[in-house]
Amino acid sequence: MPVGIATQLTLLRMVLAPVILYLIVWGEGSAEWYWLAAALLVIAAATDWLDGFVARRRNTVSAVGASLDLVADKVLVAVVLIALVQVGLLPGWWAAVVVSREMAVTGLRVQAAEKGVSIPAGRAGKLKTGITFIALIVLILWRSIVGDSLLWVTDILLWLALILTVYSGAEYVYTGIRKIREVESTQSANPESQSTAKEVRVK
Repeated sequence: MPVGIATQLTLLRMVLAPVILYLIVWGEGSAEWYWLAAALLVIAAATDWLDGFVARRRNTVSAVGASLDLVADKVLVAVVLIALVQVGLLPGWWAAVVVSREMAVTGLRVQAAEKGVSIPAGRAGKLKTGITFIALIVLILWRSIVGDSLLWVTDILLWLALILTVYSGAEYVYTGIRKIREVESTQSANPESQSTAKEVRVK
């Protein structure tokens, strides 16, 4: 079965993740390597928008593609966080909060799928993803340009990304649990009825 362009873009994002990690961790503080890592992260972030755009334009949107897109996002962010923590550019607790949020959301998404409930990313989650990518790119570039001075600029972006991460995660979990309970209640009242997928958008 041929792989569509949208899926190829998603897979490219996953392939770029270890390359970016290598450039950051083994670049030994080289400005050139950091610039290259930032450039590849920009490309990877662009594919996050482009794959969805292509899928919609070609009418090839699918549940599998959407799931793969979410996995690619999480792999990319997790790998970059590991690299930045490893070289001391990012505090470990910051990365831990982001990873914990992703684990909670993923676990809820799996549970919801078992109940026939689909919970796509809402506006807050999408904004969180965009701000996080921007914060990480600026952090890498800032280090290669000005070193350790004026890091408060990147701190502002990181705090904004963290606030959106916690907020969107809490909103997602709250809405997801509520909708799962609604479906369970409906199924209990109608045991013979077939469960149907119920899409929930977190706004």
